[in-house]
Amino acid sequence: MIKRLTKATEVPLDQPRASPLGTLGEEDKEGNDEEEGVFSSLPYDPTTGKLDRSLTATLDLRPGHRVRLIRQPAWDICNVGSEGTIQGRDSQGHFIVKVGTQNRRLGSWWLAAAKEGSVPFLPVVSISE
Repeated sequence: MIKRLTKATEVPLDQPRASPLGTLGEEDKEGNDEEEGVFSSLPYDPTTGKLDRSLTATLDLRPGHRVRLIRQPAWDICNVGSEGTIQGRDSQGHFIVKVGTQNRRLGSWWLAAAKEGSVPFLPVVSISE
């Protein structure tokens, strides 16, 4: 039997929305700007992006901020360079990075994995201004 829906489910406009990277616990919200695109206290070398639990890195992925791509093939560096600028997020919550003339995506799953230190390197590091 097929049931027909006659009324759309209503969601109040003032209800808080979950972050595209998942809902943060109260302990994570204090001093952390992940909703805005700043990921701090990541267990990585801030220059090389390599996993190093004795160091901490901060990724600033807010629009307009610059990043350097890590472990990028030489042919790609020749084509577009090794630095990009964050443009914002797409409809799925992934970060859009303009590299040369191309818009590339940095999947939000990378940030979830980086917070846990479960990937051997970061795909990008922040460039200090």
